[in-house]
Amino acid sequence: MIDQKEDKIVLITTLIQTEGTLTITIQDNTYGINNDIIDRIYEPYFTTKHQSQGTGLGLYVVHQIITKNLNGTIHVENKVFNYEGSNHKGACFTITLPVSSYINYK
Repeated sequence: MIDQKEDKIVLITTLIQTEGTLTITIQDNTYGINNDIIDRIYEPYFTTKHQSQGTGLGLYVVHQIITKNLNGTIHVENKVFNYEGSNHKGACFTITLPVSSYINYK
């Protein structure tokens, strides 16, 4: 668990690639997702929380929207990153979307 005295960090970056894709990266410093469950986080009703705190549908719905409706991909990995001169470890979600079908270049 993250030390209560340590500031929580969430970094969001975006990049439009020349091949017509948008990449969105979201990472935090909460030490990542346990390797035993990282492959299951997009399953419906999968949760590590108590039943009163969640349904386990959030990441499933996100995955469905990105892959089925937007024809994109979402990938998660645990990563070490540098922020303001300090190294931090956390989960890193990378979302890739085709932009050519959503943006009218004029």
